[in-house]
Amino acid sequence: MFFAVPFAGRILLHNEVGPWESYVQAFFHTRLELYLGNAFIGVAVLMLVALTVERYVAVCQVGQGRYLISKKAPSMVCSLLTIFSLLIYSPYLLRAHVVTCIEEGGDNRTLYRIQEHPTFSNSIAWAVYLWILEAIFKITPMILVAYLNCCIIVTYRETCEKRRKMTKRLNTVSTDTALLKKDPNSDTPSVSTISQEETTRLSQEQRLMLLLGSTSVLFLVCTAPQLILSLMIHERILKSYGFQVFRAIANVLELSNYSVSFYIYSILSRDFRTTFLRTFYYRKRERVNQTYL
Repeated sequence: MFFAVPFAGRILLHNEVGPWESYVQAFFHTRLELYLGNAFIGVAVLMLVALTVERYVAVCQVGQGRYLISKKAPSMVCSLLTIFSLLIYSPYLLRAHVVTCIEEGGDNRTLYRIQEHPTFSNSIAWAVYLWILEAIFKITPMILVAYLNCCIIVTYRETCEKRRKMTKRLNTVSTDTALLKKDPNSDTPSVSTISQEETTRLSQEQRLMLLLGSTSVLFLVCTAPQLILSLMIHERILKSYGFQVFRAIANVLELSNYSVSFYIYSILSRDFRTTFLRTFYYRKRERVNQTYL
């Protein structure tokens, strides 16, 4: 959102290329706006893929993924993904430069505009680079998230089915339900307890299926328009009203994907809510302790 608002202001108020009276503002729009905005969107995409891979390892590769569990692993992964995204989007820093103009009239004010490097933006290397970005941040994540979530759903349902069969066998082995309920020293759980556990597990299974399915569909719906946009963008259609409407919708969908995903995780995942609240609670408590020291 920090970079989306300046981007919208540049498009709506400054005709994409300026002018601006402040050199700092013109420099930000020229060098940093698209670079940092795209880089942090890329970080969000890669973190979503990393979260999906972590869930896949935890559910489908239980024995093989234990060595990856570490307290420092999340912060290390986040740092590496951020550095990788900032590095791979660094060519955006060279895409354009600031041009100084003198306004004709009585004031003779100095204004600043954006001017792209035509030899750079029209080169084959730049076109290949854009295709590489599409492959890394759109096509590959789309396929990975859909495939891994399908694997998680299948594996989890198979696990739940095995658990149900074991529960049914336990009910069959229990010879007298009434005696089980009356005998306080019995180690065998009662039928009522088993029924409650089965209901809880069924509810958890439904929430997980809804979580994985909704995030996969949301990621596909919000990312596909940007992929189509990158394939059809050309100077001949840049001034088309329909293209600009589609471009705006694609940008809004891409930005909305991660905020909507956050709300979905907050609603459907108790572990996500607990971790999120615990993180902010600990930070708040540490600040309070520091103020009293």
